[in-house]
Amino acid sequence: MYVAEQSEFNLKELYEELFPLCRSITGPAYEQSLEILKKYVPFTIESFPSGSKVNDWTVPEGWSLNRATLKDSQGNIILDTHQNPLHVLNFSEPFTGKVSFEELKEHLFFDKNNPDAIPYTTSYYKPRWGLNISYKQFQELKDDEYEVCIDTIKDTNGSLKVGICDLKGDSDKIIQISSYLCHPNMLNNELSGPLALVCLYLLLKSLPKRRYSYRFVIHPESIGSIAYLSRFAPELKEKLEYGIQLSCVASPRSKDSVEDQISTISLTSALLSSSEEQDRIEYHKQFYKSFQNSYNHNFLELPVSFKLTRQSYVDSIVYDKKQRSQGKNITAYAKGNYFEKSLNSSHYVSKAVTDLTLDDEQRVEDYLTTCAYYCRYFTLNHLPNCHVYTDPRKDGFMCSFDIDNMLRTLAYSNSERYAVREYAPNHGSDEKQYCSPKLNLKYVQATRTMYASYSSYHSSLDNSDTFSLCSIMDSALEIFDFIRYYEIAKLKPILLNECDPQLGPRGLYPNSNDPESRAKRNNSNGELEVMLYILSLCSSGFTTEEIAEFIDESPLRVSNIIYKLYDTKVLDFSD
Repeated sequence: MYVAEQSEFNLKELYEELFPLCRSITGPAYEQSLEILKKYVPFTIESFPSGSKVNDWTVPEGWSLNRATLKDSQGNIILDTHQNPLHVLNFSEPFTGKVSFEELKEHLFFDKNNPDAIPYTTSYYKPRWGLNISYKQFQELKDDEYEVCIDTIKDTNGSLKVGICDLKGDSDKIIQISSYLCHPNMLNNELSGPLALVCLYLLLKSLPKRRYSYRFVIHPESIGSIAYLSRFAPELKEKLEYGIQLSCVASPRSKDSVEDQISTISLTSALLSSSEEQDRIEYHKQFYKSFQNSYNHNFLELPVSFKLTRQSYVDSIVYDKKQRSQGKNITAYAKGNYFEKSLNSSHYVSKAVTDLTLDDEQRVEDYLTTCAYYCRYFTLNHLPNCHVYTDPRKDGFMCSFDIDNMLRTLAYSNSERYAVREYAPNHGSDEKQYCSPKLNLKYVQATRTMYASYSSYHSSLDNSDTFSLCSIMDSALEIFDFIRYYEIAKLKPILLNECDPQLGPRGLYPNSNDPESRAKRNNSNGELEVMLYILSLCSSGFTTEEIAEFIDESPLRVSNIIYKLYDTKVLDFSD
């Protein structure tokens, strides 16, 4: 069923509507969540019946939970999914009966390393029943016999559903933004991706003009992207410009841990549908500013980290092989090297997140230092001899895909906002399906607090007490700024006037020559000087990307200035 798009958007309210639902890879809770998202992103639904083959996989039954409880011998309720749906093994078989403690232990899941947390566990493809319990609760179990009631339903007539929404642009080349919607009751490792996807849809919809077409895709993790690719791989092979998989894009709360303050944003404006481009430009400016000002910065300002494509990893191996053949000392890649170092660093991050709420100033300082190390030094340098972490503008190594080279340059020039990571096949999200060797699509992954790097990962502690909802909106803006740069990176700015444009009336240059105006100009972080250098290189056959390289400036800074010049009709673009 089609649900009309909303006239207002409040991310916190959307989160609160989605969070309680016990989602899985199929079933009514997943479908209800998809219907809620459709109020903001008008998805069409692709359905894959249970039992159907999708590549090498089989779509499982539909699954739903009514209630699951564990009672002691006196009838007292110990676990109840009405209190927290994570108490049941996701996709659990139904089971009712009295069992001994020894038998019960075979069906209980807990995490000794995280004793306060209820773990998130699944068994999609092997039938079993089970319950999840915190280790502290488990240690309190003293009875010889317990009563289990797991009221779940498996429907052989179910289906797996994928939501798809296209925003048309001037080109039929597709930039795809995807995320998963199958984990219950978690924020960073579940809802941060879909919520950021909604934000990106609204931001991209507000644009006065789009060079590329944008596709938004929501599906269950792994099996959902496999099913989607079983139908759409041929189209993506032909038309995909690049894709971004959104996963774990929230950031932990900052030291003060103030409440999320998120204001409602209006989604209706006559300017959006105006036939006049200047009206649409004005609407985008208003919307972008409203979006920027709609949340408070109550989170750690960690960079958005992009995992590069599989092809970039292949490129770097080929490059290193060539370097070694020329007698240069390059350290060979070691199987498992990345994952080993990931685990070593994640111990520090996990402890830091656990200690986050403590008042000890030194612990807070240790936390900030650890995150800075992990998200900047580690992600950029965990393999010091790996050339993908250098700026391709200043290095002889170039990746095959533009998306990889642009992200490398971005991370090099804006390290406070962006980082890049090597492709790793042994962990990740749906980018592994899009990047599979036979497809090898131009697909990257965006994250902010990386999966498995924090103590509340896959547990009941992954919630809004630990992570900031505001940081999700901030991540969406960071990703949007990169997308906007990519739109014009290969375009050539051309001036619309034969002589210097008059920048004063456009608000781009002081209208008077006096000490105060000169001081403002000198305190503008050099933006005016950068603008004048950009103008001097327009109409010379150089692309936006090349201009940023020639004047040795951040691509984002250059593109933001070029957009200002475009919006005020100083320049236009040619291919």
